[in-house]
Amino acid sequence: MEYEVKEFYDAETFYEYRKICSTLFRVPIKELCDYDEYLKVFNGYEKDPDFLRLGSFAEGKLHGGVQFPHFMVNYDGNVLKMYGPGGVVSNFNQPFKGAIKQIFKRAFEIMKERKAYISYVFPFSDNYYRQFGYETTGLKTLWEIPVCGFKSYDDGYFVSFDNSDKMKEEIKDIYNSFSSKRNMSVVRNDKDWDKFFASHTQYKDNMYSFVSYTDTGADGFMCFSLKDTPDDLPNVIVESLWFKSYKGLRALLSYFATQTIYIKNVYINLAADVDLYPVIDSRLVNALRRTNCKISTNGQTRIVCAEEILKLSKYQGEGKVTIKIKDDTYCPWNNNCYTITFGKSTTVTIGGEPDIEMNINAFSAGIMGYTDFDALTIFPDVKMYGNEENLRKVFYKKPSWIEEHY
Repeated sequence: MEYEVKEFYDAETFYEYRKICSTLFRVPIKELCDYDEYLKVFNGYEKDPDFLRLGSFAEGKLHGGVQFPHFMVNYDGNVLKMYGPGGVVSNFNQPFKGAIKQIFKRAFEIMKERKAYISYVFPFSDNYYRQFGYETTGLKTLWEIPVCGFKSYDDGYFVSFDNSDKMKEEIKDIYNSFSSKRNMSVVRNDKDWDKFFASHTQYKDNMYSFVSYTDTGADGFMCFSLKDTPDDLPNVIVESLWFKSYKGLRALLSYFATQTIYIKNVYINLAADVDLYPVIDSRLVNALRRTNCKISTNGQTRIVCAEEILKLSKYQGEGKVTIKIKDDTYCPWNNNCYTITFGKSTTVTIGGEPDIEMNINAFSAGIMGYTDFDALTIFPDVKMYGNEENLRKVFYKKPSWIEEHY
């Protein structure tokens, strides 16, 4: 048996969807207690024309739903449309299985129609989303650094954010420089920035922001909040840290050298490709030994249309390879052999004898740059047939970072 999968945006069906969300996630939703109050909240939502919400229906009743907000993201020097699933819920008493599986199958079809060739998820379970073709492609590091481990550098200086239009433009430029070098980072529009600055206004809601300046101008930005501890001194939680150059980063971190008597530890979430150990002063009460660096996953990617992604990918040097993708049940159009000829330009044709064979999970991890050629064999479904020199030009490490959560 199959559900009827269709889009829904009306108030009544969304009300039923929210009730399933509240039950499944055990989260109280106050407005659900009063339908009139709910309607006020619902009518206050801003409608995004690219937003996608799909439900599985049986005999007219909703039994599962998934929301897919859309973002424009960086990928290998291109700006691509991306959909990220969120609010994935199904009714405990659904009449038969498959409510969510059928939604994802239809969602990928719609994404391809809308020329969104990539999808990204922050999973509650990596294995759950692997069945839909998503694979880990992002890492983040959480740094815990005692404030005594920071020292002042002469690379520049830092200035408190003054909410001026000039400084806002500088911050946007810093973010764009930092994010453009990292795949999956969101290309923020004016509404995104208005929301960001509204929640990061200086001195509001325990939020503090600084811009660093070097000989090239505005070079770094960070914002942080304070978190009380059982001790007298609070910790600092850095929520955003972007920079154009490492001079800008060092100038920014110099701020904490002025705070040694006011705070205890500094916690920084960063892209995994940024290493802070070289700027930590290990002479100050063994700061290095007291510094923790915890690496964790930061999301999974699913390539929706392999052919289009291969046309847009960056390759190292010149060469020619043939890649076979198999067993993609949710996006069957991906099941092909792709011959890629790259150099000054890139061409992708269907057909040829494969140099490498893989499923969509391994392909997603490899083409996104999470896994290089040598590490691809960790996936059990990958088979190598030769042409390793050119395959290394296709599958190589690339930095990745995304701050948005949905």
